Amino acid sequence: MEMWNKIERKMVKTPSKQAKFLKDIDRLSKKYNLSISHEDGHGAFVIEEYREYNIKWMQNAIINW
Repeated sequence: MEMWNKIERKMVKTPSKQAKFLKDIDRLSKKYNLSISHEDGHGAFVIEEYREYNIKWMQNAIINW
């Protein structure tokens, strides 16, 4: 899987550390049947019932570290 690296300004292979982090978020989301989504109007995050769409959206996070 590849992600955009904001620092390098190019697509790169997803770093192992980031892939593991996102996998843990998915596991925790399933455990509590909750997921994080984004409220576009004001830039806030929203906690809602688990939706696979939210996990896939988060997996497209930009690398900035």
